[in-house]
Amino acid sequence: MLRVQDVSRRYARMPRPAVSGVTLALEPGRTLAVVGESGAGKSTLVRMLVGLERPDTGSITLDGEPVLMRSGRVSPLQMVFQNPFDALNPLRSVGWSVAEPLRSRSRGERAEEVQRLLQLVGVDPTRARERPRSFSGGQLQRIVLARALAAEPRVLVCDEPTSALDVSVQAQILNLLLRLQSELGFACIVVTHDLGVVRVLAHDVLVLKDGEVVEQRSADALFAAPAAEYTRRLLEVERPISSGEPAPRAGLVGG
Repeated sequence: MLRVQDVSRRYARMPRPAVSGVTLALEPGRTLAVVGESGAGKSTLVRMLVGLERPDTGSITLDGEPVLMRSGRVSPLQMVFQNPFDALNPLRSVGWSVAEPLRSRSRGERAEEVQRLLQLVGVDPTRARERPRSFSGGQLQRIVLARALAAEPRVLVCDEPTSALDVSVQAQILNLLLRLQSELGFACIVVTHDLGVVRVLAHDVLVLKDGEVVEQRSADALFAAPAAEYTRRLLEVERPISSGEPAPRAGLVGG
């Protein structure tokens, strides 16, 4: 469905490309985790995936069509940003933000859909007129997720979806992502440095180091026997999610 072929991106004054020769494929309904330490190229790759930047070389296609940001059109790839506080307009109600992708619908249809989406992600729909400052970080991440789902995306791209949240609510957001993917069937790309998140969410894993792919395997195979020394070092610092060890993707996280 989503295919990235030999993509590279270089910035001025950088000694090496931020991303170099990355190739990946994402199948419908599956989750791919892109992992690596800070500076590995994860953020650059994700910006190219959603069309915020264009690669210097290579191609990114969805169902064979180039992925581009087009004015006035809602993209089939939607982004859930790392910090929900920065992802919402502080001067507008959260309902207004969730309704942004619904501009083609009537006012009544938008209001009804906003109510449905907030309820879907576990936010009280009666609070749609409140501004972001009235909500906790976990609630705001749910609201950002609702806005992304309003576009009925084929692919949901999550950039460090729990790193800005308290440990106590991380498991709730991961469980929510698992449930929504099961119900709605979207594919997902999760960008993270946290192998605990990968263990919970991912079917497949792509490991980046200095902008290049170190290895790309199923999550089960990678956790059982990582092929690269770099991946083994990442696994040594894996952190649990919430309390206790993280559950595998087949089960929900406790807490």
